[in-house]
Amino acid sequence: AVVSTQSTGDNKVVSLLSFTKKFSTTVVDSTTTKLEMYIFNLKSTDVGRYKCKATWTADNMQISSDEALLLPAEVAMSEQYGVVGSAATLVCVGISPSGYVPQLSIYKGSSLLTKKETPDLLKNTADNYNVEHVIGSVSESDFSDQYNCKLEYGSASLTSENSEFKKIEILSSSGPQSVAYGDSVTLTCTSTLVSSADVETNWVKEDISVSSTNEGSAGSVYRASLEFDTVSDSDAGTYRCSMEYSNIGVLTSADIILGIDSFKTHPEDVVMFAGDELSLTCLIKSNVAIRWRKDGNLVSESDYTSVQGNSESSSTLTYNKATASNSGDYVCEAPVNGKVINTDTASVTVYEFENSPTFKKVVVGSAATLSCSVRSTPTTPTVTWEKDGNPYSDPNLITDTSDSDSQSSKLEWSSIKSEQLGVYRCKAVFPAGTDFKGGVLYSDDAAVIVLYINMETAASASKGDSLTLTATLVNDKEVILLILIVWLNI
Repeated sequence: AVVSTQSTGDNKVVSLLSFTKKFSTTVVDSTTTKLEMYIFNLKSTDVGRYKCKATWTADNMQISSDEALLLPAEVAMSEQYGVVGSAATLVCVGISPSGYVPQLSIYKGSSLLTKKETPDLLKNTADNYNVEHVIGSVSESDFSDQYNCKLEYGSASLTSENSEFKKIEILSSSGPQSVAYGDSVTLTCTSTLVSSADVETNWVKEDISVSSTNEGSAGSVYRASLEFDTVSDSDAGTYRCSMEYSNIGVLTSADIILGIDSFKTHPEDVVMFAGDELSLTCLIKSNVAIRWRKDGNLVSESDYTSVQGNSESSSTLTYNKATASNSGDYVCEAPVNGKVINTDTASVTVYEFENSPTFKKVVVGSAATLSCSVRSTPTTPTVTWEKDGNPYSDPNLITDTSDSDSQSSKLEWSSIKSEQLGVYRCKAVFPAGTDFKGGVLYSDDAAVIVLYINMETAASASKGDSLTLTATLVNDKEVILLILIVWLNI
């Protein structure tokens, strides 16, 4: 017996010496002989209808078997990915020689999903066919079984290997985070890596788009991150990460809450006059111990009162009667997550006469000087003199000077007179500023006592008469003085 093929109506004997085929003859029993043909590296040229012929030469007798179609074909499911809630299309591709249009079917497990008697020919191909199964909205159940594709032509069929419908999902994302003010932090989310799909990542904070700072494949996942070099209060909020896979769907992460452990209330700048109450307050949304610093140095705990609660802590620094020594830069500090964080700096300026005029006791005709100086930053005052509560101005006696930090005035007498006895003080008038209402500041009072003697002279007297001489120390201001009056016969 010999094997032959029939192509386009012509019988063609298959050579028993072919290098791509192997023949095997087996005697089954006394009346049956089986001939098998093995084809190695099947090619399109092997397509055709085959039949087996048995010939008895001696009897000049020949019979032929029924024909069998040999159709080299391939069938496979394309790589399948889906996002829950999005639409997805499952694709089966079959390759069949030109002129042989197969039937294509898609199965989920053993359940038929789609069958097409005349599948579509893929664009720009002569023998690639496909059939699609569309899922309008992917659910979790769509990922529960394997999918395969079946190619049929007549009674022959070829089934693809099982294919997994792979779920694209957010695999991980940064959970709620609480970081200290000024720290660096990175928010991340990772998803299923799909090398064949373009991914567009978008970060959203309270529905406002925020640019992603880093994204791309990292090993077996796709990673997107949002980096903060130094976080501030404005960075606190609720973030979400979304990843849009081309032709597949959009993934959205769960909310990522970024909390900033920082002071919610900061001490404010203060410009004030000495003698008024100074009060500074700070508050932090955390159960921590608060301390105060002035010009970098710790403030005595006796100067402030702190309250620690489960969700927030506060502290108030108070000086009932502030002085110039309380001027400086103040901050609150608290330990958070192993790091000490500070409030903004509050600048405190206490206006006070740095130098006030002092009590003077002088004799008529002597020289005398009164002086005062007051801080002049950030607001420069106008300094004048008062005597007994009334303005006192004498350009011949008063000299004003100033430098970058203070305003000074000097009142000088080269030869004081009795009428210049009185109570003197400096008056500083501060104009209103952005953070200062302005006002008037007075120096301490300084009494100037001018001493002189009134001499009462008796009438002439004869020898032997009595004579009384009286000297009176003038002290109009009723200042108690310990005075020894000595009489001199000159």
